[in-house]
Amino acid sequence: MFFTSVVGTSATNYTFAEPSITAGEVEEYGKQIEDQELVLNYLRSEGIDSEELRELELPESVEIVKERVQFLKQIGLTVKDINDYPLMLCCSVRRNLVPVLNYLESLRVTSSALPVLVRRYPQILHTSVVVDLQPHVTYLEGYGIPPEQLGDVLTRFPEVFGLKIEGTMSTSIAYLVMIGVNPRQIGAILTEIPQLLSMRVGNNLKQKVDFLTSLGIPISAVAKMIEKRPSILGFGLFDKYHTAVDSLLEIGVRKEAVAQLLLQFPDVLGLDVKAKLEEKLLWLTEEVGISEESLGPVLEKLPQILVINVAMARKRIEFLLESGFLAEDVKLMISECPQLLAMNIEKTLKPNLSFLNDEMKRQIEEVVEFPLFLTYNLDKRIRPRYEQMRQKCSLAWMLDCSDRTFEERSSLDYIEMFDETDETVAGSVEDDQTQGQGDDEINEGETDGEYFSEDSDTDRN
Repeated sequence: MFFTSVVGTSATNYTFAEPSITAGEVEEYGKQIEDQELVLNYLRSEGIDSEELRELELPESVEIVKERVQFLKQIGLTVKDINDYPLMLCCSVRRNLVPVLNYLESLRVTSSALPVLVRRYPQILHTSVVVDLQPHVTYLEGYGIPPEQLGDVLTRFPEVFGLKIEGTMSTSIAYLVMIGVNPRQIGAILTEIPQLLSMRVGNNLKQKVDFLTSLGIPISAVAKMIEKRPSILGFGLFDKYHTAVDSLLEIGVRKEAVAQLLLQFPDVLGLDVKAKLEEKLLWLTEEVGISEESLGPVLEKLPQILVINVAMARKRIEFLLESGFLAEDVKLMISECPQLLAMNIEKTLKPNLSFLNDEMKRQIEEVVEFPLFLTYNLDKRIRPRYEQMRQKCSLAWMLDCSDRTFEERSSLDYIEMFDETDETVAGSVEDDQTQGQGDDEINEGETDGEYFSEDSDTDRN
């Protein structure tokens, strides 16, 4: 066929020759099509969606593809996993799968965790151990993640291998250090919440920190919160942070008390506060005797009551009743000092009461007036202060103040007796009560479980 192109007055003829295909090439192409159909038929027989694979460069050998499918099943993956990420069938068993999986096992990723990790981040099967994986592992180890926990960290967040080391990973950590997080704590923080490495500063971390400081929490205290409970960084700003705080205010927590409440129990930021309270409302009002109007003040003193183990809390109430307290007095004591519901009976409640009766020769009626007595550490506060006092004084006067204030009081020539008309002494006690509670946070005695969850009754060390 001839095509004519006219330029000016001259004409040029171009001839395009049709490509020639040899019989051998036709035969080879036909064989490729045939082999491809055999591979696709095999995959269909395994329940794998073959339509997704037509455009992929799969091996022409059924045996090779069969080897890959069987290997993937052997490590715990399913047909659904392959259908969700069919590109894994393009990975060579010897060149891709075996080196990557052996390396992960060397990092203490268990055989049961391997399929979990691959499901979360199947792209890892395409990576190079030396080029892609080792630099990230070296980076994580450099921040102090213990080798024995590295496998668990990678299982929970294998997406770390897809992040740029000099990108979000570095900036998120740098921001935490900038606000006051101890660099030595970064390893522990990443061990608990490795997802932190993917959190951007501007639209994530900084917004959460700004929200907490807007509640009156100093930036240095926010840093301590993160060190203590790094998981709070994983809660959503609007669906968790804002919702939790709004719920606390609606229940009756004072706005000025929210900051101290969050410092005391940061995990509340991730709770459905109203739902948790609803679960315990009947128990709190009918059995414990706390009025609905008092729920706000109670939460200010013991926000962990939202997740308290009710069965264990009942045992503490029973102990108080068996110790001689009247039922009405117990209700008053708990309303005034809900921390009693969380104290360890054998390590705190029982020893403190025994010391009160046997050593101090006091009556339990004094504990009704000052139930915080049962929350203090016997050996660190009660006994030393009792032995230092030369005269009898009220429990509150002796205990509910800082060490400095106590030293000043114990050196005075007068000691507060039980004269309610002494306005000067009464005023000094009232002024120091707030200071004392601040020094002790919630209490300094032994509690059952750090956050008193429904399925936890572990003693705090």
